[in-house]
Amino acid sequence: MRPVANLIRSWLRRGAMLALVPLLAALLLLLDPIGGQSNSFDIAVVSLTVDRHEVFEGETVTFTFKRQGGDHRGLPVFFDLDGVDSNDWELVGEPPDDREKRRCLYGVPDKPFYTIQKDRSTLDITIRFLRDGTLEGPESMTMSISWAQCGSQFSHRLVNPGDPSSQTVTIYDSFSVLPDGAYQVPSDWSLVPDGLTTGDQFRLIFVTSTKRRGDSTDIEVYNEFVNAAAARNSVLAQTCCPLLFGFKALGSTTTIGARVNLSMWDFSSNKWADKDANIPTYWIGTDYQVAPHYQRLFSDWGWKNEDQARDESGTLLTEEQFQTPVATGTDKRGRPVHNPVSAPLGGLRITLEAGLLNESRNYVTPVFNSSRVQHGLATHNKSLPFYGVSPVFEVGD
Repeated sequence: MRPVANLIRSWLRRGAMLALVPLLAALLLLLDPIGGQSNSFDIAVVSLTVDRHEVFEGETVTFTFKRQGGDHRGLPVFFDLDGVDSNDWELVGEPPDDREKRRCLYGVPDKPFYTIQKDRSTLDITIRFLRDGTLEGPESMTMSISWAQCGSQFSHRLVNPGDPSSQTVTIYDSFSVLPDGAYQVPSDWSLVPDGLTTGDQFRLIFVTSTKRRGDSTDIEVYNEFVNAAAARNSVLAQTCCPLLFGFKALGSTTTIGARVNLSMWDFSSNKWADKDANIPTYWIGTDYQVAPHYQRLFSDWGWKNEDQARDESGTLLTEEQFQTPVATGTDKRGRPVHNPVSAPLGGLRITLEAGLLNESRNYVTPVFNSSRVQHGLATHNKSLPFYGVSPVFEVGD
């Protein structure tokens, strides 16, 4: 029995020594974590912010990691990227490298990271989202701080429990801007009216479903109002974001006429901007043409397909909406209206059109004509709808 007892005691001594190995290793790492640089863990806290939450394909976004606390050494920042295929984005430039990054390669090889350099408090990572030519609707990319270990170092933790550990960016499809300022849209875009082919240009128009007063003398107030309405169109919101395209009001203030606001007038020739190639306008979401060229939008000739008028979502107007006047402040040449009894937007009595299906709209008073945009009056403090008009779109391949 004695030989067996001796053997057991030998095994126990050997096991005790083995059990001490991790403890001794940890003690050594505490004294010299990586290459004798420091005698303490770099337990810094890191926050994550982003410079913008909405971008278009082709644009960039910058994520900023900010160190608070810890010592002055280079601090590896670990993160996760989710939501967008790696082929749809690229790094802009290369964040600075240093020894800390190389030392960490063996520690967490599957997590991307860069380093907040020595004696710096921030690290910027800029990403460009690439155009993929596909209308798949908005996509999202989320960058998250991820806990990771660099050799014997703890890399970071969040600043406060309430601070965000991730930032999400929404990426919208982007259409090409042509040299003449038109936006090239795919031929299969659902807002391209039937019958148009590659190279054809067009505009879209709608009546806002919401109302506002015409008491401002700043045309941008009305542009923002109709652009906000355009943002409620599900197709625009998913494929091109109206903030990019800049829908504007068919309206005139004292200083800016509708034809200028809508870029429909060529000052060099003092003629309509589409004089050499007529650009038609359609009710949004339909194949119904409103006017074959710019001049027709304002002239005495009237509009086509008035009974097919749409709001910003492409919905046919209700009978009440058809009878409701629309504020314009504009005369039959697209200019601010000025006569003894009427005024442009921001005036005491603004000019308006008298309702698309209002049979009394022609010659409301002797001073008015049958122009679609100049038919009646309203006090400046009355809330009314407005016309929203798109920029020029061109059908691509």
